[in-house]
Amino acid sequence: MGKIASKLKSKDLEFVKLYLSEFPARVLIADADQYYNTLMDFDFIFLKIQHPDLSIESLIMDYTLIDDLNNSNRLKPEEITNLELVRRALQLSSHILKQDKNQLAAQLWGTLQCFPQQPIKNLLKSASKSHNVWLRPITASLRNGNLLANFTGHEKWVNSVSITEDGKKAVSGASDNSLKLWDLQSGKIIHNWENDDWITAVAITPDGKTVISGSRNKTLKLWNAETGKPVLSLEGHDSWVTAVAITPDGKMAISGSDDHTLKFWHLDLDNKKATCIHTLKGHKDAVRAVAITPNGKIAISGSRDNNLKLWNLQNGEEIRTLEGHTGWVRAIAITSNGKKAISGSLDHTIKLWNLQTGEVIRTLTGHKGSIGAISMTPDGKIAVSGSDDHNLKLWDLDKGKEILTLRGHSDKVRGVAITPDRERAISASDDYTLKLWDLDSSKKSSDRGHNNSVRVVILTPDGKKAVSAADDCTLKLWDLQTNQVIFSFEGHTRPIKALVMSHDGKTVISGSDDHTLKLWDLDTGKEIYTFIGHKDWVTTLAISPDGEKAISASRDNTLKLWNLRTGQEINTFLVDSPISSCTFSPDGFTIIAKEESGRVHFLRLEVN
Repeated sequence: MGKIASKLKSKDLEFVKLYLSEFPARVLIADADQYYNTLMDFDFIFLKIQHPDLSIESLIMDYTLIDDLNNSNRLKPEEITNLELVRRALQLSSHILKQDKNQLAAQLWGTLQCFPQQPIKNLLKSASKSHNVWLRPITASLRNGNLLANFTGHEKWVNSVSITEDGKKAVSGASDNSLKLWDLQSGKIIHNWENDDWITAVAITPDGKTVISGSRNKTLKLWNAETGKPVLSLEGHDSWVTAVAITPDGKMAISGSDDHTLKFWHLDLDNKKATCIHTLKGHKDAVRAVAITPNGKIAISGSRDNNLKLWNLQNGEEIRTLEGHTGWVRAIAITSNGKKAISGSLDHTIKLWNLQTGEVIRTLTGHKGSIGAISMTPDGKIAVSGSDDHNLKLWDLDKGKEILTLRGHSDKVRGVAITPDRERAISASDDYTLKLWDLDSSKKSSDRGHNNSVRVVILTPDGKKAVSAADDCTLKLWDLQTNQVIFSFEGHTRPIKALVMSHDGKTVISGSDDHTLKLWDLDTGKEIYTFIGHKDWVTTLAISPDGEKAISASRDNTLKLWNLRTGQEINTFLVDSPISSCTFSPDGFTIIAKEESGRVHFLRLEVN
């Protein structure tokens, strides 16, 4: 038990709550050293998270006090660095700690142990003493180079996100019928608005005082971001409202709908009124994206008819149609000078357009799925895209090149917005979360791992290395002491579902949905053999005790025996249903295989 825990042990609950909630802010002004020591003390962190009336967000707010220049001047640069490291660890772990507060020690170890500072080491040493028996990460595997924070609270797909002009708050809309206003510093939900149907689009007025949402119920609603109260509802569309944007002066808004139209609205917020000025018709299918030029005079829309259209908002007339995509246009952003736009499509591409000529400047490729979200810095030099491939990508629009890929979501990315300072972006996903990212490309991880679901992981006999196989068609050999990838093995063309290692740890066999097996040398990182013979997915593998033979099972209802020295098939055993597991007996002469039907086979390896 540390000093803080000992001090509070004899105090009543009200005193403990008051101390944990107010002490950091009070002591910072009078004694910066005590503030620093308190926030670097595991006892304080642990007690505040465990208190039933306090939250992880309130703890994170204690660390945000250093963002105030008057406060940061009271601290040494190295102290600020250490506090920022702990704050980021808590932000990354907040969604886990909300589920289980007892994960604190493991989360801190999994994010901070790669830093050499002695105060960080002391913090982790104290964290280790909080458990008698526990699973301690031996590498900083919970870190993600550019991921700053996870925001959880939605219970279904998060469809849209928008950021306030000051970059301090964000609003999100989801298929759980809710709209949430977030504090981006702490991750706290400021307001939670309930709707009677899915929220499919959101936007915030420039002054940050009003939120507008579009819904599956065919309406738009305005919400007061200061009081949390609904303002008014706009009706007129005949189908889902799927896109919304607000003019820079905050007096007008435009909405796009599955009814193939857009509507331009005048917002009289003082009198809680809104009037539809124009209904824009021209698209032949659902409108899925809309943006407004900085002068508020022109709008650009994207549709399921694969086209973009430019509109004159003063008279409601179409200016021109932009053709080039071969799939739905799902996302649009415009530069601050109104001369260029960028679009994301179901065809997996991003296009940069010259709005004055209607021509494509360049096409960007790299995503492996539909582009569902896009945002651009005001100067039009950098863009961030979100895709159904679960990833976000940062692009240099001048060079037409990808800068980095941001990985962390486990489902489709539906929305993305960049902060006005261009340093961060927030994304919304079908995995029910929002994630806050650092856009500094120098902070990307050297090799975080696979680009898709990891199916199987096995250890070398000495326990110092591991091999993982994934749906990205690769295997990776990891050094568990450094958390670095030693080799990445490429050759399979479909996801890898099976993996087995030789008893001496020198080779590994992989089985894939591409119907093949491959034998790999772990010392050189090279492929030794490809075994061809199965007609469907390879589902399970085993190696004989002498290391000279292997068996594989497949969805093609066969079990095959292979010679690992020659790469040749020895024999095949055909059954009535797929084999789900197989193994060798210790003597290597009996093979046991189980069918999905429940039948078990005992096979004797006979050599004449």
